[in-house]
Amino acid sequence: MSDLGKNAGASGRGRSHPIAQNRSPKSLSPRAISALAEWNTAVGDVLRNFDSEDLLGTLIDALSYRTRFDSWLVAIFHADAQPTLIDYKESKDMEDQYATGPYLLDPYYNVFLSRQSSGCYLLRDIAPDHFTKSEFFRNYYSRIGLSDEIGYILWKDKTTAVHLSIGRARGSPRFLKTDLVWFRVVQPIVDAAAQRLWQRSETAILTTARQRSEFHSYLRDAFRNFGMSTLTPREQEITKLLLKGFSAKSIARTLGISPGTVRNHMKQVYSKLEVNSQVGLVGLFFETLGVERLG
Repeated sequence: MSDLGKNAGASGRGRSHPIAQNRSPKSLSPRAISALAEWNTAVGDVLRNFDSEDLLGTLIDALSYRTRFDSWLVAIFHADAQPTLIDYKESKDMEDQYATGPYLLDPYYNVFLSRQSSGCYLLRDIAPDHFTKSEFFRNYYSRIGLSDEIGYILWKDKTTAVHLSIGRARGSPRFLKTDLVWFRVVQPIVDAAAQRLWQRSETAILTTARQRSEFHSYLRDAFRNFGMSTLTPREQEITKLLLKGFSAKSIARTLGISPGTVRNHMKQVYSKLEVNSQVGLVGLFFETLGVERLG
């Protein structure tokens, strides 16, 4: 049962709550009433389609009620398999490519791996400081036309979470903190819909995940072991952070060493692996996977 269901069961369905004494009711302005009516209509559409194939579409329509966005993606993150893509309004070729390796560098996937609680996150709040300069951002995000993202991570069990990504296209303004507040306010509705989608497709999703777990293990091990035969343990540690888009300064803070020491290690890494930059390092990593280099 989702957290929403647990809370409903705990409080008792249909139980009335007495109005606290000395609390005077606040009147709503006509504008606020109109906005509330529109939102209630959107939520009503979601509820009416709870058991239909249109559930996801009506949820997306409801989420766009207050904040405009250009694209969306729903995926299932697994602890031991590649992500399962459910549906998306994106470039199909690029999204198919996402599950062949780039997901390993996705900040939202790394939030999932860190087992943070269910929530909604702005990309810039969770991405490494050099993420926008990384090959993953420039060539993956730009090729599907994204410039900014807000995403939900909604846990369904100990090893599985639903990821709903909401994107803004290049040329659109970035999401504001007030947009994040809106998406967090409506998270219970998103969680309930995600729970229903999960319940309807759980068997098929887990079957697919089991079939793809071997390739995920290959990708995971390739990331862990990249450069092992050539690099020292410290250089490997720094390389993994470089692949994720961390700068020398942020690596220094993470590892508790000086930026100068990090840069010296970076020079050794680039020299040993025969690349000239962080971009070249990411490209080499994807080449070792047998995945076509992004861009």
